[in-house]
Amino acid sequence: MKILKKCLTCGAEFIASKMSNKYCCRECERDASRKREAKRKKSVRESEKEAALDKERDAVASRPFLTPSDVALLLDMSVSTVYRCFYSGIIKAVRIRRKTLVRREDLDKYFEDAGPYRKRSYKRKQEQEYYTLQEIMDKYKIGRKAVWGRCDRLGIPKVYEGRNTFYSKKLIDANFSELLDVIDIDNYYTLSQIMEMYNMTQGAALCFVKYHAVPRVKRNGRSYYSKVHIDLNSATLL
Repeated sequence: MKILKKCLTCGAEFIASKMSNKYCCRECERDASRKREAKRKKSVRESEKEAALDKERDAVASRPFLTPSDVALLLDMSVSTVYRCFYSGIIKAVRIRRKTLVRREDLDKYFEDAGPYRKRSYKRKQEQEYYTLQEIMDKYKIGRKAVWGRCDRLGIPKVYEGRNTFYSKKLIDANFSELLDVIDIDNYYTLSQIMEMYNMTQGAALCFVKYHAVPRVKRNGRSYYSKVHIDLNSATLL
């Protein structure tokens, strides 16, 4: 009696010598075995990683003061999200010299004092005026990511209606108005001008302006750097 089966590895049909055969050849069988072993090792690694994280969380949970990384570990979120919670006031944090700290008891108290969970309001208030994302981009001549980044950094909330996103016109105008100020281009260098004057690569120029904390303004998607500060620190490049 011929038993026609389909190989679980390559999908080819083959005549099996017995019902328990699953593979057409030894190579397919070895390939399936390697995949099972890789899957088993991955599962073991994930279990070990989770156990290590649980152990680390237990150690962090006993500390009276937490760093942003500790908070991110406890809340299972990214460090950048934790910092956004600091900026918006959701989590109370204190900066001491170059270190940012959160009291563990304040973190616990925040959850203890939280009111009942409510679904986020997605409707605009009638007494307020709003901008759409596109209106902000058109008015202030900046890109989509720049709007999102500035709103997240300044804690400007979003309001959703269907697929549309709206921002408070009052808050946007108060925090974006500086982008409309006219600047004297003669008082600024572009990055390409800095690179050309001092024979620098783009990366080196960016490191230079960052190291010397050179003031920067952005207009229409371009960055301009203070000419006074560049010239003042140019001696380090000669």
